[in-house]
Amino acid sequence: MKRLILAAAVIGGLAFLASRDATGHGGVYRGPGDTVPPSEGAGPGTGGPSTGGPTTPGPTGPSTPGGGRGPTTPGAGPVAPGGGGSGPRGPVTGSGMGGKKNKPAEGFEQWQFWWENNKDRYLDLRKRLGEGAVQSGSAGFLTGMGRKEEASLSRRPTSEEVNQQILPLLRGVLGEDDPDIVDSAVLAIGRTVRADSAALVLGDIKGVLANKNATPQQAAILALGVLGSKDAVPWLVEIMNDTQAGRELLGKANNAVQALPRAFAAIALGFIGSAETVKALQECIDKNENAEVDLRSSAILSLGLFKEGKEEIVQYLVGLLKDKDMDRTTRAQIPVTLGRLGEPAAVALPQLLKEVKGKTTDIRMQESCVIALGQLAKPEDMEVLDTLYGLIEDSQNEQARHFAFIALSQIGGRAAGAPDAHQELLDKLNRFLMKELASPKIKTHQPWASLALALLGREYSDTSQNRAQVTSKILEAFEASNMPQYKSAFAISLGLLNATAAGEVIYKQLLDTNDTNLKGYLAVSLGMMRYSQSVETLRNLVLDNRDEKMRLQMATALGLMADIEAVGTLVDGLKGATVLGVISSMAKALGLIGDKTAIASLEGLIKDGKAPGLARGFACVAIGLIGEKSELPWNEPLSAHANYRTVVPSLYEILDIL
Repeated sequence: MKRLILAAAVIGGLAFLASRDATGHGGVYRGPGDTVPPSEGAGPGTGGPSTGGPTTPGPTGPSTPGGGRGPTTPGAGPVAPGGGGSGPRGPVTGSGMGGKKNKPAEGFEQWQFWWENNKDRYLDLRKRLGEGAVQSGSAGFLTGMGRKEEASLSRRPTSEEVNQQILPLLRGVLGEDDPDIVDSAVLAIGRTVRADSAALVLGDIKGVLANKNATPQQAAILALGVLGSKDAVPWLVEIMNDTQAGRELLGKANNAVQALPRAFAAIALGFIGSAETVKALQECIDKNENAEVDLRSSAILSLGLFKEGKEEIVQYLVGLLKDKDMDRTTRAQIPVTLGRLGEPAAVALPQLLKEVKGKTTDIRMQESCVIALGQLAKPEDMEVLDTLYGLIEDSQNEQARHFAFIALSQIGGRAAGAPDAHQELLDKLNRFLMKELASPKIKTHQPWASLALALLGREYSDTSQNRAQVTSKILEAFEASNMPQYKSAFAISLGLLNATAAGEVIYKQLLDTNDTNLKGYLAVSLGMMRYSQSVETLRNLVLDNRDEKMRLQMATALGLMADIEAVGTLVDGLKGATVLGVISSMAKALGLIGDKTAIASLEGLIKDGKAPGLARGFACVAIGLIGEKSELPWNEPLSAHANYRTVVPSLYEILDIL
């Protein structure tokens, strides 16, 4: 989905987005872009030599892709999770199949990959905008650890404003020839219109299914799912199953439905979550061949989105987990899906533990099981806790070790809600994580220990001594570190803890550093704290044309502060911009800040027939961001708790959509 995914190639250093002009409408950063992921072998969880390339290579077929993607079947493996397009890539810096324990180099194992895939629920931009805004001269929203002043009225558009103002604008461009505009507009319709108003747009979206270009078709399939109307279920089932009716819906009666649209249809069914479609997804998994990795993986992941019929789904997946002959990538999606199903999937814990401990367990499977343990285990599950501690101390699978840090923090977070009942567990966990932060045997554990401490610390009360101690230790690490990558992780951790007392130190570092990647993460940290003294600086940096990736980090920070005044600045900049890259990044920045006062200016760009199609497409994207109906981004359920080391082209396409 070269155009739909808004794909700017993720290149260079610890880039937030590509600094070159975008070649599509995407560009959600999912990890450091200079890293070619290691070849995927089928070795055991304890590591071993690589034995081959990704299981689902794209059209170009390299085992460690660095080139472009095909127009309808992208996904030669992740160049960086969610990254798209082409561009220079650095050497493999990771340790491949787990590698040696003490190897200092970092590749796909870096903390940024986890953070960028999971950050949405911690940043919660939509809720921030609903709470109110920080304006010049204010004391800031947070006057202590977590205490809020009274909020002003929401700056998000209401459902009536969406239907009366945004919807006619987006519908008005669906008939245009430029696919950049159409695919952006149709998905924006799906993400802004509520299910109870679906009748207003179902016909429009169905019409785009038959568009002559592939990317609007693919966007329309996703839009039907995001729209959430059960009326779209029959169409999606037909497309997923490649029936004659499905082919006719896509205007290709004599051609088979390609793999990517079928996979998207499966995912769309999960977004709708109609209980009667569970059987259709199960049949899709059972009847298709092992080689249909993307389709079967997408169908499995789709089952994790359902709110109804979870017990039936869990029973099916537990049985599926026993199939050792299943493709390794497809099978690795099962624990991830079980974890997302929550409490009903706790019955799978013994089987998941067995997989984690197995000496012949595939490393991707081991990693997925670790993720699921963090989701499903209770503080009383001591065998799970001991296994996670053991992984961090002894496993040669570096990625599993890192995921184990997060899993421990999640289980500990449940214990923190009743500290008196779990004091021994919490004391041990605090000591362990602080040791890994301050003096780890493996240097690369430091950022992961910091994040784990922050996630745990968030669950303590604002006045808890444990929270204060955690905050103090991370601040010490921040001030002592001279590594921008680690300093960034410590800053994000302090932001997660809402450590407003650290705001001055972080702000000074932002002013002093010339490292744009560090600058970006420092800004996000300040945004999470709503450190209002930094607002003017952030407004200036959001207009800085040196680095688009940094601009978007600044926009995220201003969005976290619900900064109204930045909107006017960006709108003025957008009106005067002539370079496509500047236009696109400003439009995306307006969308991230999310204030509805920007709609009128974006409308002018969308209606400007002389403007480049890509710029008008980005304006549609920004409109979709501003009017998004859900509190979290529509694709967040597929991003959170994902094993981004598994190669599923459709998932990476979806996660790259801004």
